Amino acid sequence: MRIGGRVGKTERQNQVVSIVDTDFIVFSDANSMYEPDAIQKLIAQFSDDVGCVVGELRYRDDSDIEGESFYWKFEQFIKKLESRFNSLVTGNGSIYTTRTNSYVPLPRDVISNFAEPLAIVQSGKLVKYAPDAVTWENTGDSVDSELSRRIRIVIRSRNTVAEHRGLLNPIHYPTFSFQLFSHKVLRWLSPFTHWCTHLKCFPGRSLPATYWVVLLAIQCGCYFLSNWDGLLTE
Repeated sequence: MRIGGRVGKTERQNQVVSIVDTDFIVFSDANSMYEPDAIQKLIAQFSDDVGCVVGELRYRDDSDIEGESFYWKFEQFIKKLESRFNSLVTGNGSIYTTRTNSYVPLPRDVISNFAEPLAIVQSGKLVKYAPDAVTWENTGDSVDSELSRRIRIVIRSRNTVAEHRGLLNPIHYPTFSFQLFSHKVLRWLSPFTHWCTHLKCFPGRSLPATYWVVLLAIQCGCYFLSNWDGLLTE
């Protein structure tokens, strides 16, 4: 199917799904390399109450950004727990599938692999994880490219949560609201929690001043190390 103009990935997905007549539709990225049985293992995870299944993205060992691989392994661990507990909070643009009749058309300016699972949960279906449905990619070419990509993703993800803010209502979604807040919103609030911790490092009455000075020095050292690569680049 050929779509003219620069309408964006999400709008293209909307248009393609509108003409598909299969039971399931699989979404991917251009640079994702699927294992031969990946799609079969995605479909195997569906049941009557499941509207979307997310596969596992793995980064090759020769990827340039090791931190990205470590970060993604942590995300995979969280997804496994979420899927066992209730439902995934987010998808993965490299490998996920929905029932065609469960797909919810999305605004063109949202991140589809995050917005679509949220929309499916709002429609009453679950999103599950298939860790044995594997696709492979390389990480970005440089730390700067990965940082720019992460900033772009976070900004658009915040807009997506704002679109689906009803999912944060603990009265209507007692389980999922906790998942969404703890997995996404709380992480975005981490700069504020860091500063609160920083302020707590100033001397108090209950412990010697030396204790607080050492704690403050350790925290400042961690901040310095987190920006070390950027300082070297400059």
